[in-house]
Amino acid sequence: MEFLLSNYEWIFSGIGIVGLGFLFKKLNSKNNDGDSNNTTDSNNTAKSNNTIVNNINISEDVKNESKQFQTVFEAQNRIKILFVDDDTKFKVVNILKSAGWKNTRIIKDISNLDARDIQETDIFFVDIQGVGKKLLFQDEGLGLANALKNKYTDKKVVIYSAVSSGDRFHEALNKADGRLSKNADPFQFQQLIESLSVR
Repeated sequence: MEFLLSNYEWIFSGIGIVGLGFLFKKLNSKNNDGDSNNTTDSNNTAKSNNTIVNNINISEDVKNESKQFQTVFEAQNRIKILFVDDDTKFKVVNILKSAGWKNTRIIKDISNLDARDIQETDIFFVDIQGVGKKLLFQDEGLGLANALKNKYTDKKVVIYSAVSSGDRFHEALNKADGRLSKNADPFQFQQLIESLSVR
């Protein structure tokens, strides 16, 4: 104790604190020599295991993304999409083709529900106004969409329109597999196609 009192300036200086810290560390390592090696080994093992787990998770994420991309790619080659719209210059059609949905077409109207290209279509996009006239549907596009869904129950029918008003209780609205505004972003059309076609 007398040593501490007479040398307190040296002990509490920077050099003294470092020296005391070193001394305590040495004493502590002698007492726990076996424990410190085990702790270091277990810490290294835990870090190694975490790295492996993280690599496995990243690998699984990459595999899932790759699988999803492959599924979409297969759908793009397999799925046939038909837009029925009196505006045959509807830009979404070309955007979908550019995005990889190469079997996308647009026609002004349908004159025969039994036509081969109608039978081969997987997803119909039917505009509510200006179509269905060739088959004399009183409700135009809604009548056509309803007829397509009744005749081809396994095919997908999406109704779209630039007009927000109309018969909100029409049977076709309940049977349709989707509804979009004609002014929706092309990406929304693409997302809907993916959700309807990717199994």
